[in-house]
Amino acid sequence: MAPTRFRALGFAVVGVVAGATAAVAYDRYSENHDATNCRACHGDFLAPTYTSLHDGQTWSTGLHDVHRTVMLSGDCAACHTPGPRFPVYTRVSGGGTGLLPISCAGCHGRAEDENQPLSGYGAGLRQHHYRSYVFVCTTCHDDADPANFSPVAEEIAPPYYFTPDPAHPAKPTDPCNPGGTGENIDGGPQGLDNDGDGFYDADDCTRIFADGFESGDTSRWSITTP
Repeated sequence: MAPTRFRALGFAVVGVVAGATAAVAYDRYSENHDATNCRACHGDFLAPTYTSLHDGQTWSTGLHDVHRTVMLSGDCAACHTPGPRFPVYTRVSGGGTGLLPISCAGCHGRAEDENQPLSGYGAGLRQHHYRSYVFVCTTCHDDADPANFSPVAEEIAPPYYFTPDPAHPAKPTDPCNPGGTGENIDGGPQGLDNDGDGFYDADDCTRIFADGFESGDTSRWSITTP
């Protein structure tokens, strides 16, 4: 039979002819409420607390409540598809109030990074994992390796960051995270590394390059502080 493919934030899902090697997809947070996919490293999304793998900060609440209650004002359809709440897909949802039906990719991806048919929005996220010595994304995505692709700059906002948005007033709106608001939850020191280069928030957004890109030519790079 012909290959069956659809997009995911982490991996392309590929169904292949019987007997061939199949690509394992991160099209959902976990496979069976178990330690698979994203949950293998980030734990149970419904756990009452969460300890960040980036800065080691333990939140006073868990991943689910931070996303559902704090950032999305109880708008379950932002991340869940209609019907059963499981599985939770990384690129498909019912679409919350005024939000595209793209689930995790709404905050953890950028449309401008979609550079090939199966790349999805998550080049920056994949490169963040690559720089954290998690190389599994390269199995399916060339853009997971920073040597192969340059994501758009940190200040390019994910799709769900638009404002004004009266339905979700507490969601992040600025990927530069000025003043430590929006992206860093529960007192953590930093927000997200949206472009996957290992720099965060305003520390990344204030780097101005004369050539306009985060290219390999560093001869004319400069740093400015607003």
